[in-house]
Amino acid sequence: MPLLSRLSAAAAARYGVTIQAEAFLDEEHLLLLVVQAASPEAVRRFLAFLSSSGELRVLPACTAEQAVDRGGCGPIRPAVPPAVR
Repeated sequence: MPLLSRLSAAAAARYGVTIQAEAFLDEEHLLLLVVQAASPEAVRRFLAFLSSSGELRVLPACTAEQAVDRGGCGPIRPAVPPAVR
């Protein structure tokens, strides 16, 4: 798997990305990465070499604790500004 051999902590760090966890689902030919980065674009740049091998999706995530703190699952909604009188 020459492509997957390019996934390393050192390679990720060059893009400002930290790999927190990874799993390769053999039967699905699917790679799942949990990473931390300043922006989704940093993750896309790091993983750009995989885009020719299939679909690349970068999805925002949070910890379970963060979801509980904000009141549950679902998209983060910006605070509604108070009405101007």
